[in-house]
Amino acid sequence: MKKPILFIMFLCFALAAGCATTQEAVVKKDTQITQQQLAADAQKKFSVGKDMISKGQVDKGMEEIESACKMDSNNSEMVLYLGKLYLQRRNFDPAIYCAEWVLKIQPNNIAAKSLLEQAKNHKDETMKAAEAAYKAAPVGPEMIANQYIQRGLRDLKTGLVEKNSGKTEEGLLQLRKATEAAPKYAMAWHSLGRGYHNTNKHNEAIEAYKKALEIEPKHAESLKGLGNLYIELNRLDEAKASFEKALEINPRDADAWDGRGSIFNIMAAALAKEAERCKKAAIQFRESQVSAQK
Repeated sequence: MKKPILFIMFLCFALAAGCATTQEAVVKKDTQITQQQLAADAQKKFSVGKDMISKGQVDKGMEEIESACKMDSNNSEMVLYLGKLYLQRRNFDPAIYCAEWVLKIQPNNIAAKSLLEQAKNHKDETMKAAEAAYKAAPVGPEMIANQYIQRGLRDLKTGLVEKNSGKTEEGLLQLRKATEAAPKYAMAWHSLGRGYHNTNKHNEAIEAYKKALEIEPKHAESLKGLGNLYIELNRLDEAKASFEKALEINPRDADAWDGRGSIFNIMAAALAKEAERCKKAAIQFRESQVSAQK
């Protein structure tokens, strides 16, 4: 009886193995069919895209071709065609990417090598031309002032953090140079105002902020800087006026609303304190009157 049982077990195992093999074959076949269908759909999109480009609909045509390449990225013809379109539109980085992608699939593809070389050369030439134009451009006073501002604020921050008075003064010096380089540049005076403000030179800060506002009355940052400084000096009416002017310029300025709210918080606290003083005085005098009556 053992041999038939073993034989039946062998048949079951073989049948199971055969079924598994059959299932794998079906899955593989289905995958192949899906890939083939995807490739066919991609080819249709590619043809539609080329046709649109030939009719002058370049942007939409490129979108179709990009979509086709995503569907079948191993189609070197489509990817290479897309790369050439990118090159024509001076989109050098995508063109380089397309050429390199094709060369991963086909290392000896001459057209891809040519595209890669052209894209890199054009990119280098464009960057050199831009750099030359930048160097040749005239340097205006505001540009010089911005350089002083950048250095000044950096040195000022370092000096305050490290408690290095020498560095702090160097920062203020750079900010003063910014106003000398561009006397009619509101941002230079605003930055100097910030520098004085952060170093507790309040009168100088007020003068600098006001100078910025003389040049540019709607300079919101200077209005807010002035408002915050006035709060520190407990000049609340002037602070309120500064923040309200900033809100006239931009009613959605969150910092200006915060500043205005701070003023009312201070006023509310002062009123509450005064109310408490009045209450205590009332109790005291009422008790005195009662004692006198006795």
